[in-house]
Amino acid sequence: MTSAPQRAGEPEDDRAEPSPLDSDLVLGAAVCQDLERASALEWLDVNGRGGYATGTVSGRPTRRYHGLLLVASHPPHDRVMLVNHLGEWVETPVGPMALSTLDAADTAEDGYLRCTEFRARPLPEWRYDVAGLTVVRSIVCPRGRDAVIVRWQVMGPQGAHLRLLLRPMLTVRADHAVTSADDPLCDGFEIEDAGVSWHPRPELPAIRACGSFTYRHDPYWQRGISYAIDRERGEPCRED
Repeated sequence: MTSAPQRAGEPEDDRAEPSPLDSDLVLGAAVCQDLERASALEWLDVNGRGGYATGTVSGRPTRRYHGLLLVASHPPHDRVMLVNHLGEWVETPVGPMALSTLDAADTAEDGYLRCTEFRARPLPEWRYDVAGLTVVRSIVCPRGRDAVIVRWQVMGPQGAHLRLLLRPMLTVRADHAVTSADDPLCDGFEIEDAGVSWHPRPELPAIRACGSFTYRHDPYWQRGISYAIDRERGEPCRED
C-alpha cells in the first residue's frame, strides 16, 4: 500500500530528516522574547494517526495549518483543523496577562514577552514569568488518539496559585483552507459530564474540552488573522 503524495509545506508523521527542534534544544529569553526570531522556529507533535499539533515558538501562527488540534478524518489523510489557537491569560492583581501570542485585526496577545524559556524535548514546553511566579506550559498529542493535552503548572512558593482564563479558537475546516465570518457555523454548545463540547460544522468532527474548569458561553468572531509565511508564498493568508 502506498500513501498519497504530501502537499508542499505539510507536516509529516514520520520525518526522514530530523529538524533542529528534534534535539534537546533549549532556547532562552533572548530568543523567546524576540517575536520575529521565535516566530521563525516551529515545533511539531504527532499522534501517529495523521493528526498533530504544531506552531511557532512564539505562539504566533504563520501558516494556515498551524494549530493546536488537527485530526485525520480518514487516517492518515484528509486532515481537519479543529482548534486553531488557545487564548490564555493569567489573572493578576494588575490585570490579566497573556501567555498566548496572536496578531489579529482587533486584538493582540503578547505572551511571548513573558516567555523565559522554550524546551523542545521530551515535549514542547514553555516557561513564563508572571507576577513573580513561573508558569510552565506543555503540549502533547497522545499516541493513537485524536486529542491534545495542554498542561499548566505554577512554580513558586508552596500553595501559590493563579487563575487561568482560556478561550479556544475554532474553525473546523480543511487544514489548508481559510474561514471567513460569513461562513454559516453553528455556535451552540453542550455541557457534558467531563466538560463542554462544540460542533460548528455537522459534517465534521465535534470538539470536546475536558478538565477542571467552569465554562461561560460567549462566542464571537476573531477577525483578520494573518499568516505571514502563506502571504510570502502568495497563498490564502487571512482568516476570521
